Amino acid sequence: MRGLRYWLAPVVALLASGCTQSHSEETMANAAEPTQEKPAITLGDGERNWIKIEGLTRDGDVLFVPEVLIEKNGFLVIHRFKDGKPYGKDYVASTFVKAGSNLDVPITLPDEPEPDSPLLIMLHSDVNQNRELDFVFVDDTHVLVKAVFDGSTMVAKIFSTP
Repeated sequence: MRGLRYWLAPVVALLASGCTQSHSEETMANAAEPTQEKPAITLGDGERNWIKIEGLTRDGDVLFVPEVLIEKNGFLVIHRFKDGKPYGKDYVASTFVKAGSNLDVPITLPDEPEPDSPLLIMLHSDVNQNRELDFVFVDDTHVLVKAVFDGSTMVAKIFSTP
């Protein structure tokens, strides 16, 4: 009985101090706060960065991208598809693009692709400004050269080779 008395006294003291009430008020306040969801990531052009692929041409293993606009120096990168989806763990080709507007940007593929092969073309920033594509993973899903976003839009497009 003596053990019960020692255990019961602190519990009664906590209840009397209103500890459980403030805890439940805090819980209620947190439950009433609306959760803010992150905007869904979309692929496409932004207002300050874009890749215009309408009119994209090919000469053998070289693709010519009509226009690329990028705020800071970076890279135009092409990723292949694997199992019917863009595969971002490696890349097929890349080319450096200077900040500003770049017209008729050539990007050389390692071999001549089959017509109508699906590819993902996207912009990556040159984070360390060394003009080298540092496609080095810094964690499980992110590489040193970061994908370029314009708001929640990843500046990237899926296309089929001409």
